[in-house]
Amino acid sequence: MNPQSLSQFVSDIRGIVRKYRTEAAYSLNITIIHERWAIGKRIVEEDQNGELRAEYGSNMINILSRELTFELGKSYNPRSLAYYRQLYVYFPEW
Repeated sequence: MNPQSLSQFVSDIRGIVRKYRTEAAYSLNITIIHERWAIGKRIVEEDQNGELRAEYGSNMINILSRELTFELGKSYNPRSLAYYRQLYVYFPEW
């Protein structure tokens, strides 16, 4: 293989890798957003009975956070869960 065709070959492979890595990142981001939207929807259904606001004094988010954070990590802290709920409230139609 001559240097010019090797250079073109390597460039083509780089292009393929970049294309599919970009597609994978986009796909992953959409999946994460959809997961968080679904979590928010479920929180609204359970804690708020479909209403825009939870009952005063509801501690469900904190309890849920404790359970999920222990098992799944810090992405499920109370603030994050509140943001997931807010995502669903702002965009109730997926």
